[in-house]
Amino acid sequence: MRRSLLMIGIVLIAAVLVLPQAALALEGWKAYDAKAFAQAQKDGKTIFVVVHTDW
Repeated sequence: MRRSLLMIGIVLIAAVLVLPQAALALEGWKAYDAKAFAQAQKDGKTIFVVVHTDW
């Protein structure tokens, strides 16, 4: 049981570290821009924001 929880924890940590960078690498993804965000809201588009930091 402890080993399963450890493995789940490792997978979750890896996902948190890898997914934001992978998401930004996808074609069509851009850095946050307040004007573009406001325009997307106005146009009723779906908005997905990835937040991460390199500490």
